[in-house]
Amino acid sequence: FAEIEYDQNHCGYLPLGKRNYWVYLDSVFNGSGQFQSEVLDTIRFIKTSRTPDGIVWWSLKGSIGYLTTLVGYPAYNYSTDSIAYGTAFSWGSRAGLKWFYSINSAASATEVIPYSDASSLCYAEKLLAPVLVPAGNFTGCMFFRKNTVYATALDFHTWYKPGLGILKTDVYLGGARIRSSILLSYYIE
Repeated sequence: FAEIEYDQNHCGYLPLGKRNYWVYLDSVFNGSGQFQSEVLDTIRFIKTSRTPDGIVWWSLKGSIGYLTTLVGYPAYNYSTDSIAYGTAFSWGSRAGLKWFYSINSAASATEVIPYSDASSLCYAEKLLAPVLVPAGNFTGCMFFRKNTVYATALDFHTWYKPGLGILKTDVYLGGARIRSSILLSYYIE
């Protein structure tokens, strides 16, 4: 990725902008699922890069480093009006992943859609009930689950509001919860 200066905003499926931020309360658990500690984690976009195909990607930075990736956002992001893409390292190069996306099925309001990417087995589901977090009460949300297929066996459960971002995430390792994050506040320009 070639780093560039890009000051515009993109308010698609995932709102991209250098002044946007999300504040989470992250709870950390030990390998047996017992609570260990809590920390505030603010994530925001810090730089932009352009790939040879002309797409502008956004890089995230969190206040507690690597653990931010467990909130659910990939390190590099690109968003359209209906899909949020991310990238992951795969066999020495970056592979594009469909991270969050809309379900446009008229058959069922809660139809579960299975899919996979370079590292995970996944599914998405529309939620009929609102999702309540300290940042507010949100309708029109989605639930995404991603299970890594490699030795780490991470299992991400993510509640997501299109146009806003991740509301809460639970992360499991070998069936035991190791991290829980919940949205306290946010700013989207």
